[in-house]
Amino acid sequence: MLRQTLPNGVTLLVRENFTSPTVVISGYLDAGAADVPASADGREKIGLAGFTADVMERGTHKRSFAQLYEEVESIAASFGLNSGIHTSSFGAKGLAEHLPLLLDILNDVVRNPAFDKDQVEKARAEILTDIQERENDTQRMAALAFRGLAYPEAHPLHWSQTGYPDTIQRITRDDLVQFHTQFFAPQGAVIVVVGAVKAAVAAQAVADVFGDWRGSRPARPALPAVPKLTERREQRLAIDDKVQSDLILGWPGPVRLDPDFVPCFVANTVFGVFGMYGRLGKIIREANGLAYYVYSSIEGGKAPGPWRVIAGVNPTNVDTTVALIEQDLRRIGD
Repeated sequence: MLRQTLPNGVTLLVRENFTSPTVVISGYLDAGAADVPASADGREKIGLAGFTADVMERGTHKRSFAQLYEEVESIAASFGLNSGIHTSSFGAKGLAEHLPLLLDILNDVVRNPAFDKDQVEKARAEILTDIQERENDTQRMAALAFRGLAYPEAHPLHWSQTGYPDTIQRITRDDLVQFHTQFFAPQGAVIVVVGAVKAAVAAQAVADVFGDWRGSRPARPALPAVPKLTERREQRLAIDDKVQSDLILGWPGPVRLDPDFVPCFVANTVFGVFGMYGRLGKIIREANGLAYYVYSSIEGGKAPGPWRVIAGVNPTNVDTTVALIEQDLRRIGD
């Protein structure tokens, strides 16, 4: 494993792996939903970070949308960007011999997006369609309701990272350009290369492409505290013409650097992951036949991400399933 930091602050990690002739590039930088400015009602630009990342994939000043994807497909490669709460990630995969080209494409997409007006509107239409589909998806609506109940309105985890119809309609091309200009910087960025390439060669290739990247982002204010839940909060949403109910039961979990995170992670693995959904699968699905699926997940991070039990059940089985989940929660807690 090779690790080094470029003069501009980019941290580089390289691991050689010659078991196949491919290479994978993965990276992230400090720009995400936590940087989205909010109005007095807390949601004026919700979805801006994800919208920005979406349009960045759709062409640069050097490569149009068609040229970009023709070039990637011509070498049987793939690439992508994604935005989260604290970071935006990027990556690519292809044959190791194409590492310089893959790095050039990622560099171009991350640093020089064109934000073409037509592509902005196409992305907007696709996001709005996705939001419309979300409104008819029982699991996604349950997840949205859970965030609203578990996190305060001032916290980005309270809101959908995809956005809402009014916020996506409100975002302009200038908003996308400004967000990219302000927050996409090498400061705090990490780039990882794993594959059939010598570590020193890969490190030099990254330095050749990303080494001249300059700039810094403004300091990010601390996120508001997430108080522990002191009472039961419950919401039930009705969606017409659905034969399945999706339920989510949970609370904000520990941050990733909390000493309790690893014990909680182990407990969660036993509780709802191992084998066919761990203890939850055994009692809810196998013994009682109440759920099509049931599992638990815990998300660490800089903020206390959700620790949840998620299940898909027949609508008549919701209350019984919740009671059994709570029973098993008490058991593993004890």
